[in-house]
Amino acid sequence: METLFFTRLTKICAISSSFNDSDKDYHPRAHAENLLGLMDKLGLENIILFLTDWGGLIGLDFARRSGRVRRLIIANTWAWPVSGDPHFVRFSSMMSSRIGQFLIRRLNIFVNMVLPKAVGNRSIMTKAIMHHYRRAQATPFERNANAALPGYIIGISDWLGELWAENINSSTNPPSCSGASKISPSGAENTTRGEHLTHAESHESPRCGHLIAEAAPEETIEPTRAFIEKH
Repeated sequence: METLFFTRLTKICAISSSFNDSDKDYHPRAHAENLLGLMDKLGLENIILFLTDWGGLIGLDFARRSGRVRRLIIANTWAWPVSGDPHFVRFSSMMSSRIGQFLIRRLNIFVNMVLPKAVGNRSIMTKAIMHHYRRAQATPFERNANAALPGYIIGISDWLGELWAENINSSTNPPSCSGASKISPSGAENTTRGEHLTHAESHESPRCGHLIAEAAPEETIEPTRAFIEKH
């Protein structure tokens, strides 16, 4: 039986230990280990992963270690070092600074400012949808994972290099997977990088922003459903 998991950042945090009272480890590898523990607990095999944003590297690390992933659907994410890209270096440094940490924890900047800019059409982020995102991480404590992750964009460059080489460069398909589909905004860097997945199907959505499933659900669901039914 095939199982589809949508792994957005908020959902990854929800199934991890991030919001518990125990000691916390926000490294993406720790999230992958939490995901592996969840799959062990549920006893799931032949998994189809839908990977987007931080779910890309978390899901690929899970895939290479678990041997349980049958298909990948990769939507607007990354899994390679970006330490040479000034945009990511600036963003990671700023969000890791005292000011950035204050903005994330106290002002919920990722939800209140970044999220509306991460879709092509801001009007789709209605009051009801924004309320949902604000309620998911309502307190500064619940935003600890969001505050920690930006630093890892640059801080895990060595691990990302290893992850990229093992999943992409060592074979024509990611380990443990016999097929992949990639969905991305037109012109995005991950579209170019995705060309390394030589046996992957490709679908582009030119009218959406970073959060493709939120911005263009129909354009995401249809190729996803077709890919699952085909395979």
